[in-house]
Amino acid sequence: MVLENYLRKLKKFYVRCIKYKDFRLYGQWELVYMSYDLHKNKLKFGKKYHDEIRIAHPDDLSSIKADLYPKMKDHYDIRYFRRLGEEEIDCFLCEQSGTLIHYSWIFYDLAKSPLISLPMNRRRFGKKNIWWGPTFTIPNSRGIIYPYIFSKIVIFLRSKKLYDHILITAHKGNKGAVSYYKNLGFVELPAQPKPRLHVSC
Repeated sequence: MVLENYLRKLKKFYVRCIKYKDFRLYGQWELVYMSYDLHKNKLKFGKKYHDEIRIAHPDDLSSIKADLYPKMKDHYDIRYFRRLGEEEIDCFLCEQSGTLIHYSWIFYDLAKSPLISLPMNRRRFGKKNIWWGPTFTIPNSRGIIYPYIFSKIVIFLRSKKLYDHILITAHKGNKGAVSYYKNLGFVELPAQPKPRLHVSC
């Protein structure tokens, strides 16, 4: 009888833990997942933007620090530049009049991307999909420039003929970002990934 009471209490505690953790995870990972079809989507922006866009190499780090670091409000994304030259990851740079104004990180292997930190099974996304990661444009160059940068990177990715979709995430509260990506041709995944349940308290 004592054992039965103990097991009953343990079961209630276990259920509370699951509900609590699940609630916290849903609050923490309130993301909208969107996809861009590399095979079907037509680019909305042509080749009007002619500034140089290239893949960064470790030798570019000094220019990145000089041109981009001072424009960043925090150091959150700086950590990724330690990964320059790493396989299955590219950092695209845009240079205007000899100065770097933009970067975009592309992760060809989702297991190496920040997506791996999300509480879900990465197999949900498939093998031929890539993730468009951290992106930054200096404040006085924002606006119409980014769509042309996006177009040039898409053209590069299509030339490889290895990938089906670009995945991107935006916080649900950032309605402007969600609308902006949709204007570029992204669509929300019909079945949004959900966090897995965790039982530890």
